Amino acid sequence: MIYFRKNGNTLERYEVVFDKQKLDRLIVKIAKNCGEKYKCVRKNLEQYQIPRRWDSYKNYDENGNLKSTTFYREDLQYEKNGKTVQKLYDWDEYQEPLYDCTFTSYLVPNIVDFMMKLYSNDDFGDEEVLTIIFNRDFSFIEHFPTVEEKIIECNATISKYQDELINKRKKTDELSTKSRGINSCYAKLAKSKCELDTYMSIREQNKGQEPVEPYIEEFLSLIEFRLVSTIELSEIERVNSFFIVDEYTNASQVMKMVLKK
Repeated sequence: MIYFRKNGNTLERYEVVFDKQKLDRLIVKIAKNCGEKYKCVRKNLEQYQIPRRWDSYKNYDENGNLKSTTFYREDLQYEKNGKTVQKLYDWDEYQEPLYDCTFTSYLVPNIVDFMMKLYSNDDFGDEEVLTIIFNRDFSFIEHFPTVEEKIIECNATISKYQDELINKRKKTDELSTKSRGINSCYAKLAKSKCELDTYMSIREQNKGQEPVEPYIEEFLSLIEFRLVSTIELSEIERVNSFFIVDEYTNASQVMKMVLKK
């Protein structure tokens, strides 16, 4: 993989080297040690619904921003349960078997998505990703809260909405209990309690959940930038101008013609 970097008036060319197997092992380790773990049972699944080892979904957060949610799965076991679902193919009906399956699922930190971008087959890779790795600047990575941290946050949020509800009740006449403010507060309180119940149900299996930050240095240690050569920007401009024939022909086209001859 090649990475070009502008350094003052010089353009530097680097060969980016990493061991894909080691990187893959690290990604799985982060998914399992830092991810949010769930023991899952799914029944009556069609074959295409059986979970894969890795799955990513696009959705929108509360602010309307598009984000990616990635899951890692292991210990997947599935079997036909004797039930079927009717399908239609080319106007012919047939019965497709249904499956029951169990697996362990990990909601993984977003840094895993970032690391996976290095798997690109493009020889030049993802320029933005390589620039971040070269500069060793991971300030953009959001903290991935542990289940324990989420429980603490939920309890604080519930306490906040309970106090807010008490204050609203004091200011609202008993005949106006259906006011928008109170209903909104009830909804937020119910949502927070539901989230707390979810995190409490997986608290025990996530006791050993680790923070992501310590793994960043391990990730960086696997990536090596080897300086191959440098060239002055003025030299690049001189060479490009040499190949300019007209506004419709670029340097690469001229080079192809010259090498063909």
